[in-house]
Amino acid sequence: MIPQAVTARKPGAVFICISTLHVLNAIEVRHHWRIPEDQCVLIVLPRIGGGQADLSAAIELVKWNRVIRLQADPVYDHAAPIRERLLQAWRLGRAIQHWQMHIKPFRGCHTLCFPHLNKIAIKRMLAWLRPQHLILIDDGTLSMRLLNSVSGFPEYDPITEFAEFHQLPVDGQALRRRFIFSLFGALNVWHGLLVNGLHARRYTLFSTFAEAAPLGVASVRNTYAWLKERSARRGKSDATVHFLGAPLVERDGVTWEQYSGWLRMVRDAYRPYRFVYYLHPVESDAFGQRISELLSCEVRREVLPYEAVFALSERRPRVVVSWFCSALENILVLSDKVPRVEAFRIPRSEQTDTATFRSARDFYRRYKNSKAIKLRSLSGVAWTRRVSG
Repeated sequence: MIPQAVTARKPGAVFICISTLHVLNAIEVRHHWRIPEDQCVLIVLPRIGGGQADLSAAIELVKWNRVIRLQADPVYDHAAPIRERLLQAWRLGRAIQHWQMHIKPFRGCHTLCFPHLNKIAIKRMLAWLRPQHLILIDDGTLSMRLLNSVSGFPEYDPITEFAEFHQLPVDGQALRRRFIFSLFGALNVWHGLLVNGLHARRYTLFSTFAEAAPLGVASVRNTYAWLKERSARRGKSDATVHFLGAPLVERDGVTWEQYSGWLRMVRDAYRPYRFVYYLHPVESDAFGQRISELLSCEVRREVLPYEAVFALSERRPRVVVSWFCSALENILVLSDKVPRVEAFRIPRSEQTDTATFRSARDFYRRYKNSKAIKLRSLSGVAWTRRVSG
């Protein structure tokens, strides 16, 4: 049963977020279930890959009872010498104690909301907080790929994590015994993280992709109702193209020569429109400067998710385009006056077997026959081929 409101019998609603999109989706959860602000606690975790993202602008869109910023867990290297592992275990234990101390008042909370991604720190918090109800929110296009993935299931299993570190099969009694007599196993028992199965047996997927929820999982479609209520009513369009970037060079192994060549072709496809490149949160300012010099265009870094930038702006672009991203999908529901939304397919020969490109292939499959988002090829030839898996 989906909670209609948070009750006062237990601590209220806890939201765990890493990015501005997570915060925006958490606000939509609050709006949908009418959760009072004085019962909403926001926990901010460091960005995956390191670095504390500045989420202040998104956080300040609404009021929170409390905002707690936590640091990343120290690295624990199972292959290190025993003396070094003892020191690492002590550091990890202190780090776990630190976040437990900060969130202890919310143990047994009525509702826990966090992004649908495979981040072990969040799963540990789920296992320790033991909420009554769990709500999963989107983490961009990655969420769609994880919906059908066992690795994306929100349960924290320390034995599975131990097996992944050691690259061992995840079944068998030998692995369980090895885990129990390891430093890592001792840490889990010490901090009360060793649990059998998911504590919050009921969970709800609150997502743009609600129809893709696994069989038996409750789902609610995120229509961005809160943001729509605040969107500019009479946004006028101008001769501008907004291109939403992706960290393919700085994170996913695409060379600058490849990426710059693709961007030139995209830019040429929209002349004489004014071209504006929006940096992905992971793309650096230095990379943005290279883009600006390459295309002689404006490069912007926004402090809010593009969905919010689009909805709250009085002037709308003529075209919104990217390689692939969830923002293209989300802005379709934000306004009656939607610009052209297009995506340029990355050449299949240049795609590697990373999570990013697997999400890209899923995106291209979803829209291969769609009129909502037009798929285009970099060669400028009309899209005629079917996208293979």
